[in-house]
Amino acid sequence: SGLVACFGEVGLTGELRSVAHPDRRLAEAAKFGLSPVITPAGESGGVEVATLKAAVRAALPAASRPRAA
Repeated sequence: SGLVACFGEVGLTGELRSVAHPDRRLAEAAKFGLSPVITPAGESGGVEVATLKAAVRAALPAASRPRAA
């Protein structure tokens, strides 16, 4: 579908933390046809990432990312 879902809590240093009921969140994303689902590391069923930076990289295709100046 090209639409991405993400969930998790973002810490002050950019780390992603687990949230309650990840299974429900994954089920809701699937119900709406959202794929991939980006999740905090340790949450099975999605694309696991540890930081917000990694989540953005996982969500955006390489061709659409801005290039560093």
